[in-house]
Amino acid sequence: MKRIEPSAFGLATKIALAAGFIGLLSIVALTAYIYSGSRDILIERDSERLARSVEVSASRFNSRIEFGRQDTLLLARTPPILGIFRASARGGVDPLDGSTERLWHDRLSTIFAGMLEARPEYMQVRLIGAGGREIVRVDRLRDGTLFRVPDNALQQKISRPYVHNALKMAKGEVYLSRIDLNQEHGRIEVPNRPVIRAATPVFSEAGELLGIIVINVDMGRIFDIIEGPGSSQIDFYLTNQDGDYLDHPEVGKRFGFELGRRYLIQAEFPALKGFVTGKAPEFAGIVNGPAGKVLAVATKVHYDPNDTGHYVVISEMSPADELAASMASVRNRAALAAAVVLVLGLVAVAWLVKVLSRPLKEISDMAVAVAHGDRRVDIQRIGTRRDEVGVLARSFETMVEKVDAREEELAAEKQKLEKANEMLARSNAKLTRSNQELTQFAYVASHDLQEPLRMVDSYMGLIERRYKGKLDADADEFIGYAVDGARRMKRLINELLSYSRVSNRPLNVRQVDTRATVEGLLAMLREQIEQVDGVVHIGSLPTIEADAGQIERLFTNLIGNAIKFRGNAPPRIRISAKQTRDMWEFSVADNGIGIEPEFREKIFEIFARLHSREIYEGTGIGLAACKRIVELHGGTIWVESAPNGGSIFRFTLPEQQDEEPV
Repeated sequence: MKRIEPSAFGLATKIALAAGFIGLLSIVALTAYIYSGSRDILIERDSERLARSVEVSASRFNSRIEFGRQDTLLLARTPPILGIFRASARGGVDPLDGSTERLWHDRLSTIFAGMLEARPEYMQVRLIGAGGREIVRVDRLRDGTLFRVPDNALQQKISRPYVHNALKMAKGEVYLSRIDLNQEHGRIEVPNRPVIRAATPVFSEAGELLGIIVINVDMGRIFDIIEGPGSSQIDFYLTNQDGDYLDHPEVGKRFGFELGRRYLIQAEFPALKGFVTGKAPEFAGIVNGPAGKVLAVATKVHYDPNDTGHYVVISEMSPADELAASMASVRNRAALAAAVVLVLGLVAVAWLVKVLSRPLKEISDMAVAVAHGDRRVDIQRIGTRRDEVGVLARSFETMVEKVDAREEELAAEKQKLEKANEMLARSNAKLTRSNQELTQFAYVASHDLQEPLRMVDSYMGLIERRYKGKLDADADEFIGYAVDGARRMKRLINELLSYSRVSNRPLNVRQVDTRATVEGLLAMLREQIEQVDGVVHIGSLPTIEADAGQIERLFTNLIGNAIKFRGNAPPRIRISAKQTRDMWEFSVADNGIGIEPEFREKIFEIFARLHSREIYEGTGIGLAACKRIVELHGGTIWVESAPNGGSIFRFTLPEQQDEEPV
């Protein structure tokens, strides 16, 4: 074959010059784009981060208020309330069962105390008559103990707006007061503590208005929970619908409208004025503040279903200029490095193009012909070369020959694969239907057991209170067994329902800050941990894609076990995580009683228990639920012995979830 020598200004030179010109234009355009767009990119990134944080805070706020509403409705349906009014109307004795009015008072105060123990954020629970006078009231004192207010200390509350408004509500409705300061000075936890009151009316069976149930919710605790751990670069603000600060980095500006001096967010940040009083549900952007420009993200939380004008505004703000300035320096260094790499790359490209362009063009032409169905390959001109191009040409010829044979094999295999796919699809459909029916059966069976069990538990509790000490010792013992059995069965069914929901519901995947989740959980468990002198150390924890509710339950079970199965020493719990490829490995270590090696797999089985109920309470479902949660997210869980005694529960979770998690 005749060899044609390239001219001095050949293809290689042209390609190198074109690549250089395009590269220079690219660097100039890229630098200009970075310069103009980096600030917007930073703002968008930080806005998304703040928006996620604000969304979590809003969700926590709504859930805590909803707890208060639902608990108020629950208390309004308790039997002692009707018993009190029946006994009061009949000379102090209930005509239905002979209970005295005082006995009904005692029963209701016990229920109120139980509610306060279950909800650390509640300050006070009361029954107020239709005339406005308190009938039964239980307070949480400053030291955390519960106190039933004696009859001679009960007060007349008819002049209070929340009493007047709650008495006008229909059955099943809940009145939520404005968030203000508790101005009463007495034995309740802290004077001038932020509070919201949830109240609902109580009616007789004949529909007569008897009074109201009122729960005072300590909003100071709620603010601490929704704000989370915070950051030195982020400021948290909470206002009412008028813009008055309820929470502010400067303590002196909180609830100024209650103390005779108003501090408004629209005065400190004028750009938020239209948002606070307008109809827009969210806000994000750069605004001017006292210390300069800040990135602000805010959302409105409508927590009262009966009043859409009743809302709070949650805002988070971070400085906007400092980060942009630092990124400008990074941008310039990156552009310089890109230019150097581009120049070196162009030199290498020019040389390679000169060497490879012609023979590769021949091979490329043959490949195009083959792609169009022409299997005739002629490599006579370049097939004798002893370099990589010659090897490539000969390999290409062999490949074409094998492609012909392989196409025939693939046609036969395709028919087999189609038949196999049809059979697999039918099997998968049957398996999916079977799993759905089995899960639904377990859920319905457990759910339908609730109603008869609730009746058994209620009446056995009534028998226990009425006849305890009036029969012989055996009867008291038998009644105690029955009451304990009903209550354990109720707990077991609730755990089964919860376990069923874990498997039955699809994952609600979003970005989850696991450190914020753990810190919020520890805030709720603070009193329980302090009672056993426990200490929880939180290491570095990541943000991952997961179901926030299930991750919170996973840590709740593991931390609760570490507290429950403690040894003689106070609990010491350490929570940390490390990254391994695309997975995060979490660990929850304790100094408790430990787990023998032969039981380290059994404990994750449902209903598995290593100790009797007399020593440690429980249903044996908690760790099974933990295992199911981890597996649904595509991870694994196991337990090891800690070097200092106790146990280390380890589990892995992916940083990002697949489109269809397990």
